[in-house]
Amino acid sequence: MKLQFLVAGIVAAISVGGPPRARGGTVYSQPAVNGLSGFASGFTEQQFIADNFSLSAAANVAAIHFWGNYSGTGVPSAPPAFRLRLYNAGSPIVNPTAFQDVALTDVTRSPTALLTGSSIPIFEFTANLPASVALSGSTTYYASLVDNTTDRWFWASSGPGTLYFRTTDSSTDPWISSGVGNVAFELLDSPFAPNAVPLPTTVAAGLILLAFLSAGRLVTARGSKSS
Repeated sequence: MKLQFLVAGIVAAISVGGPPRARGGTVYSQPAVNGLSGFASGFTEQQFIADNFSLSAAANVAAIHFWGNYSGTGVPSAPPAFRLRLYNAGSPIVNPTAFQDVALTDVTRSPTALLTGSSIPIFEFTANLPASVALSGSTTYYASLVDNTTDRWFWASSGPGTLYFRTTDSSTDPWISSGVGNVAFELLDSPFAPNAVPLPTTVAAGLILLAFLSAGRLVTARGSKSS
């Protein structure tokens, strides 16, 4: 194995965060569709997206699974930081004030085989809510995910439909409906398994140094430089 591949593998494992976590039961599902472009939702863009959903029966929602991508190279510059907001149906469309507004601090980002219409990689994200939320069945709610970093994050599309947006993070700004598509997310009735403990920076640096030292021993042992 070439040294650069070994180092790259270590860096990738540190930065991506590993495979998806073990999950609970799904009470609502609207997964991402390959080949479709998503919709910016975050403070950097000053565009905030919401989508309506309804459960077939009452349930406690404890976790969320969602999909999205980053602009440019598709690689984020900062760890995931999202806010999940839940709204009741209101007048004329979405109640302007969320009844749940929480920071998702338990977010895991994992690669998928999905691409946007511009061939940018789509990631899947999992997060546990700080506390479960009781939702009624056969009731219209709206979910909004907002990126809280300087990255340009796009909520992945789940296909045709109607979503809702506004251009300021203010309860006085009305939501506007748009028939450009739905966004991709699932709601679960129990938490995801705990995240793997992230590697401290010093440990990560130590692993990379170990790769260099191991490569050096390999050259000495074989008496010639590996290719």
